[in-house]
Amino acid sequence: GEPSIASIRAEALAHQPDISYAQVVLGFVHENGASRWLNHEEISAAAIAQMEMPLPRRIAGTLEPWDARPQ
Repeated sequence: GEPSIASIRAEALAHQPDISYAQVVLGFVHENGASRWLNHEEISAAAIAQMEMPLPRRIAGTLEPWDARPQ
């Protein structure tokens, strides 16, 4: 089968030892019985938090259940 994006990324980064890689994953928010995508302020806050306190993977909002995402 086709290689996953994660395996392609890992292979590429293995050849770049001076690069520090992290992910900021953007999810959605449950609010008042509905869901919505993150707004600009929430996305910016996640990016700033990542710069101030780096994590290998930071999730902004929620990712699950994916079926509850905004349509």
